[in-house]
Amino acid sequence: MSRIPVVLLCGFLGSGKTTLLLKMLSESKKMGLNYAVLINERGKLDIDGLLVSKQFDHEKIESLLDGCICCSKKSEIARSMDALLQKKPDAIFIELTGVANPEEVAKMLNEREVIAKVELKNIMTIIDAEFFLDKKSNDFQDTIFHQLECANHIVVNKIDLVEKSLCESINEAIKKSNTSAIVEFAMYGEIDFENLLQQIMKTEDIKESWINKNNKQRSTSYASMTTLVLPVARSLKKTVIESFFTDHADKIVRAKGFVPILEDGGTASYLMQYSGVKRIDWKLESSEQYYLILIGIDLDTSALKSEWLKLFEFQTGLVKIMKMEETNGRENLGAIFR
Repeated sequence: MSRIPVVLLCGFLGSGKTTLLLKMLSESKKMGLNYAVLINERGKLDIDGLLVSKQFDHEKIESLLDGCICCSKKSEIARSMDALLQKKPDAIFIELTGVANPEEVAKMLNEREVIAKVELKNIMTIIDAEFFLDKKSNDFQDTIFHQLECANHIVVNKIDLVEKSLCESINEAIKKSNTSAIVEFAMYGEIDFENLLQQIMKTEDIKESWINKNNKQRSTSYASMTTLVLPVARSLKKTVIESFFTDHADKIVRAKGFVPILEDGGTASYLMQYSGVKRIDWKLESSEQYYLILIGIDLDTSALKSEWLKLFEFQTGLVKIMKMEETNGRENLGAIFR
């Protein structure tokens, strides 16, 4: 029995892995490939898996939540792979958490009970060009550069957010860590997927010796990295949420979730993503549940949650005042025309 090709998608928090994955799955579908997907998220709630399931067959998608596949969830990878192999896929795509060590996952895919069934074809690392150039990334340099070192395909994403001349500086920094990887520059995760998938279906597997080519010892620990789920009690204004993140930008590294937003006298459902250099993106996206997942360093979760919940009390009071002013305005207009 031929082994099933596997692609690892890695990259720091907010680099654009899920956007790239969605486009890769679209191209796979066009080419008639039967795909399967494993998504790993640090939080207890699944956002990326939900977004993928909305556009693609949810039965072909497995999620590992509340931990990292290369450490606390390591023991579950064999079970997840077996579940996906039951779908008889032509290829399996694995999206790792933003702080995952792809080398550890690659080693697991080379273990006896897994290697007989699958072969690792590609380790893709996606980086956020804007974040990569910002001093905030210095705190996570060890992780980012190790993800680059392990890759045989690197996608420099979000180049529309940086000056064109700076792309060469990014390329030079990458080459210092990895001289052999293919490097592509992209906007919104758009690369040559057709060529990539053709290569995946025919190239040799990545040898374990290639994965272990780097002798540097990595001691960085993210034990202080905290994941917090914030409930969304009712609709808020975008400006209220944006101010909240501005106030805590020094601690919050990544956030995403679904929020009902007050606008034009009504409410609209949005997917909110906070990533990179204090950048917030809003996209209209329906959801049956509303919540935000925050990832940060040494977060005071109790204080942060308390402050978040106060926003809803403030918003409720503001809405009541606005309704009173509107009612009084109508009454005053009535008095004028009486």
